[in-house]
Amino acid sequence: MAQARQRVIAARAGRRAQSITDAGPRRRAEVHHHQSNAVGESQADAFRLIQYAGLKPTGPAPVKGKVRIVTAQTPKAGTQARRGSTVHVTSKIT
Repeated sequence: MAQARQRVIAARAGRRAQSITDAGPRRRAEVHHHQSNAVGESQADAFRLIQYAGLKPTGPAPVKGKVRIVTAQTPKAGTQARRGSTVHVTSKIT
């Protein structure tokens, strides 16, 4: 079951990574709204998706034995960010 979930996560990450486009000499990466929204994902999955998109995730520390679900992200999905920029996620324990 865990392997199947990892394959789904990898497939999602691949689709999201394809949404990043180089905007020319400024080397800005545009993250498309429908592809980069981490809200609703587990924090661990959101961190992987954000990293795969070339950005650096930050957020609350994990709690052993608990799952955190992302409730918000800054900057919001659909905004432009430089590759390597930080994306902060807010999450709640479920």
